[in-house]
Amino acid sequence: MEEIGDMRIRRRRREGEETESRWEGQVEEEEEEALLDLDEVIKERREKIKERQQTEDEDEGEESDKDVNNEKAKKEHKKNKKEKEEEKGKERCEDEQKDDIEEKPLMEKEEEAQEDKKSEEEHEGRAERQDVTLLPDSYWLTRIVYLRFLAFIYAVAFLVALHQNKQLIGDNGLLPVKNYMQLVAQRVGNDWWERIKAAPTLLWLAEPWTTVDPWLDLIAGTGLTLACVVLLLGAANVFIMLCPMDPLSLPRGCRPAVVWFWMGVTATGDSSPPPLVMVWGLRWLIFRIMMGAGLIKVRGDPCWMDLTCMNYHYQTLGNHIIELLLPFFTFLPRAFMITCGIGQIMFQVILIISGNLSFLNWLTIVPSLAYFDDRWYAGLFSQATRQRVAHLQHLQHRDSPLVEPGNTRKAVNVSVGIMLAFLSLPVVVNLLSSRQAMNTSFEPFRIVNTYGAFGSITKQRTEVVFEGTRHTNPESPSAVWEEYEFKCKPGRVDRTPCLISPYHYRLDWLMWFAAFQRYSDSPWLVHLAGKFLVNDKSASSLIAHNPFLGKEPPRFVRALHYNYNYTSLGSGSQDWYTRELIGTYLPPLDISTLRPIFKRMGWDTLVRPATST
Repeated sequence: MEEIGDMRIRRRRREGEETESRWEGQVEEEEEEALLDLDEVIKERREKIKERQQTEDEDEGEESDKDVNNEKAKKEHKKNKKEKEEEKGKERCEDEQKDDIEEKPLMEKEEEAQEDKKSEEEHEGRAERQDVTLLPDSYWLTRIVYLRFLAFIYAVAFLVALHQNKQLIGDNGLLPVKNYMQLVAQRVGNDWWERIKAAPTLLWLAEPWTTVDPWLDLIAGTGLTLACVVLLLGAANVFIMLCPMDPLSLPRGCRPAVVWFWMGVTATGDSSPPPLVMVWGLRWLIFRIMMGAGLIKVRGDPCWMDLTCMNYHYQTLGNHIIELLLPFFTFLPRAFMITCGIGQIMFQVILIISGNLSFLNWLTIVPSLAYFDDRWYAGLFSQATRQRVAHLQHLQHRDSPLVEPGNTRKAVNVSVGIMLAFLSLPVVVNLLSSRQAMNTSFEPFRIVNTYGAFGSITKQRTEVVFEGTRHTNPESPSAVWEEYEFKCKPGRVDRTPCLISPYHYRLDWLMWFAAFQRYSDSPWLVHLAGKFLVNDKSASSLIAHNPFLGKEPPRFVRALHYNYNYTSLGSGSQDWYTRELIGTYLPPLDISTLRPIFKRMGWDTLVRPATST
């Protein structure tokens, strides 16, 4: 039974397979017939489209035959018109040929300018997509850094002048400038050129100098404003750089600013690159400063050669390397110059940290900035500025007229180079001389000078200390003397030394030098004593503490001479200094003693009512 069942199953499977194959064959036949019918339909449509196109072509042919004659007429008319226009064009060309020949240079310049503009757009477009690497030996950014750094020093210097000039050289100052100006006027007469050479100052406009204080404030205020403008813009021109230059109202060290006087008032918008004669002029300046300082040490105090000055000064060996070896790197390739610049700046920074030498070290950094080019300074500026400078370098490399200096500027650059070379001759002779002079000028405007510092070293730190007393007898043991405290110089032994550079307390500075001399060499010291006797407000503003201000003034004022030394580490003392009395520097003085001296010197302090509080 099972076999019969299997046979039936197999038979049914065969019948199903045969039915399925017949059905598939029938479907395939129907699909083929449908495809044949579709081909025939497509073929019929193509034939109809072809017939329609032939009919349209025949109709267009008939219309074109009708328009042939009209087209021939039109062509002949156009031909005649064209011939006439060509004749007129030839006449115009002949007339314009001469003009074209004359305008060709201008057109060429315009084309070059258009090409440069197109190149600028392309270059800026590429620069926007990627950061730029500036080329070496280019000084667009150097000029900006130089001007801003110098403007910072100028701003501080003019701020000092604004705060202190009236008290020092004003109408009732320690050394009134009117006395000096009158003396110069008597010596040189009324010739303006001789006056300017003797004292190049705007204060000649204030003659007869009855009221000088407003002029001092005007000069200092104007200078401070212009310095801040240059500091913000990073650019200047001849008017900005020359206006504030007044040797009687500003420390002499600030004069080197004039070397960049031909430039625009936008940082990178000036069409001419910084002249190389100025870059090398600054390098020549720092070379003279360092060599002068180094040579005067070798020829001066023997302690510089036996390396014992370090017991009283900073590292002696380091001085010799910085001042006598590194300056020659100025004339070597770029890597050596950068090494020299880094060494000089680091050396000055150490001196700034270790002492209050006013603007001296800051101004020495200024020419050292010229050792570095745009590639070195690139990291200090934004990407937009770097892109702008990269484009200027690109134009400069192509000798584009857009950055080509004009003939006037070229002539000025050459003239300045010749002037610097000529004025450097006596400076070089002085450097090579065994009788070298320090800090000397060989022409009235002090453009190229010889320098030198610390040719000899003082082995002691001495200070002048003012005191006052109300006692009627200054020699009495019972007299109580109270000290006047200055703002920065050593006084009280427990007072922490100050660090205020580049700001400058000019009276403190003068007191330091006075300690090396006698009081008769510094007559302003006697005038200061007189001002203390009347509690003069202007003099009191220059010091930190007047023990008699707001009270009855002292009857007598004197000055003592002390020797100061630092206390030793680990000594357990809370004081910074120890001091030892050397003796009396200025004997006790009262108003009756000073009045005839003041009258003879032309000082009004003891004549006019005292300005005290």
